[in-house]
Amino acid sequence: DCCEEQGALQTSGEKLAGTADMIGYNRYYGWYMPQPLDARKQLGEKMDHLHAKHPALPISISEYGAGGALSQHSDNVRSGFVNFIGRPQPEEFESFVHEQSWPAIRERKYIFASWVWNMFDFVSDMRREGDAIDLNTKGLVSFDRKVKKDAFHYYKAQWNPEPMLHIAGTRHADRPYPVIEVKAYSTAPSAALTVNGAAIGPVPCTDRICVWRDVALRPGANVIGVTATD
Repeated sequence: DCCEEQGALQTSGEKLAGTADMIGYNRYYGWYMPQPLDARKQLGEKMDHLHAKHPALPISISEYGAGGALSQHSDNVRSGFVNFIGRPQPEEFESFVHEQSWPAIRERKYIFASWVWNMFDFVSDMRREGDAIDLNTKGLVSFDRKVKKDAFHYYKAQWNPEPMLHIAGTRHADRPYPVIEVKAYSTAPSAALTVNGAAIGPVPCTDRICVWRDVALRPGANVIGVTATD
């Protein structure tokens, strides 16, 4: 179902809930919906509402996600411009949407399954989105299967028990500001940062996300290192 209670997206008033023994809702909070920064709250509240409305119906989320371009980046996803049906579609914003969406799904035990849309960027004629033409950019991996986006590593940290550590934002190499935020995904309880060989210190990896704020850079090349023990 794409459109139950979705206002302008409704199709002829058709209601699919109850037609079959179970249902999957396609819901793109954080992407196609207003107030994208409230994605976690909006998704959780909507699913709770649909569950209360159809208490005997097994509910899943059959699509959720966001576009992400490997060559487009944002230093602050909460204030930078994103075009959900055009350009740009920063890779960092895709990660943000998944970081908001998955916890809302995980904590609701009545949701029997969920599907990230999509594993790979894929052909979608007439699109001019992100840094691509005729591609849907919502994949966790590039169209040629060669590059895993940061969002892929977010889910690896969440779902795979194998110890892992991934520095996010490494494709955003030419930074416009002298102070940045560094983020990593890890299964470890904490991780430590170095910048140009100098220790910045450890931070907790809360829900598998490790964040260092107000990290100073020097002009020219900088070397970022993150270590963790798990």
